[in-house]
Amino acid sequence: MNNHIVIKHIVIKARGVLKRKGKILFCYNKAQDFFFLPGGTLEKNEDATMCLQREFQEECQLGISVGAFLGCLECHWQEDHKRYQEFNMVFNVYIQQKDIPEQILSAESHISFTFLPYESVLREGRNKILPTKIFEFLNANFSPSKYIIENQISTVWAITWWTSTLFCHSV
Repeated sequence: MNNHIVIKHIVIKARGVLKRKGKILFCYNKAQDFFFLPGGTLEKNEDATMCLQREFQEECQLGISVGAFLGCLECHWQEDHKRYQEFNMVFNVYIQQKDIPEQILSAESHISFTFLPYESVLREGRNKILPTKIFEFLNANFSPSKYIIENQISTVWAITWWTSTLFCHSV
């Protein structure tokens, strides 16, 4: 008896956490009305750092440095009778200019960027931020007693975290 799950659509993504004054940068999908951490799908011959640098440059013309690996968020879902699996490698990111701009402009018409206050994200935004497991991830990585000064280039320590939506019904 074969108990293996066959998933033909596996996607590997790199996501960046950019913090500014108690807020986290999110990307907003205008057509589908949801937020997500900036980043994107790794391309051929590209590592996670290269992917994040390319995506931030393409989407919002920001040069970034990639900091500590924060963890991996694994997502599973079914759409149009196809099973999908996505691995999101999440890193701290820092812009290469001195100050983080108040407003990040999008170079792509289908998305926009906004800084959302960390506390309100955890209280109010759960139904519009995907994947839904991001809340556990953020709680594990950003509780006030555990985390790092904003926009610090070198990280003294970081916790690594992993979760999966294998047994969840939503992404």
